[in-house]
Amino acid sequence: MPHHFARPDKDSLQETAKTTLKNATLAVEAALATRTTEFSSMIDLLAGALGKNTNDAKQVLKIRKDLRAKRASSSSSSSSSSSGCSSSSSSNCSSSCSSSSSCSSS
Repeated sequence: MPHHFARPDKDSLQETAKTTLKNATLAVEAALATRTTEFSSMIDLLAGALGKNTNDAKQVLKIRKDLRAKRASSSSSSSSSSSGCSSSSSSNCSSSCSSSSSCSSS
């Protein structure tokens, strides 16, 4: 007697693929948030080494601010809501900042 195995139907395969994609997306977003925080901390360290109030340090901090603004404008609202940020701009979100001074606008 041959064994017959039930093949998954198209809908269950599609739902499994959706779940897999959603889980992968969440993992990528979490990794990106971690790397963004690490990058921000390195920028703070560099600015501190240059002297926070020097023109060089201000330029480094401005580059970070511009990168955040560019990322915020290119990202979807779902990525900012999944990171816990209720602000429309990620540069204003306290969870993505390593210190309050790095979030202030200049």
